[in-house]
Amino acid sequence: MEDIITRIKEYMEARKLNGASLARKIDMSSVTVNQYLSGKRDRVSWEFISRILDADDKLSADWLARGKGEMDTKSSNESSRELADAKVKMLVQEGVIDRLMKLIGDKMDGKKPDKDELIVQKKEFKLG
Repeated sequence: MEDIITRIKEYMEARKLNGASLARKIDMSSVTVNQYLSGKRDRVSWEFISRILDADDKLSADWLARGKGEMDTKSSNESSRELADAKVKMLVQEGVIDRLMKLIGDKMDGKKPDKDELIVQKKEFKLG
């Protein structure tokens, strides 16, 4: 139980919360919250953990419950961007980008398009 209380306290410090402000945030009595934080309760209830997780969508459930990973989850935009960057790196390493540019160039009567021009066109047509 100490580990999860330690993580809850770490979370509170990171979010600049005290016992009363956490209690308000999770709609629980401050007496109950302070009993958990001080160890006066034998164990932490699932309701307490669940309310904390429900109140903060950036907080990682895996971190809070098990101490695995980082405290904050990545937003879906950050994860999507990282995935897209990784895919582009793979395509460049495999030479796919150069082959695509050659194919496009062949379709444009032998005129090879400029990479920057393709990027602008991609953004204009929202192709990815």
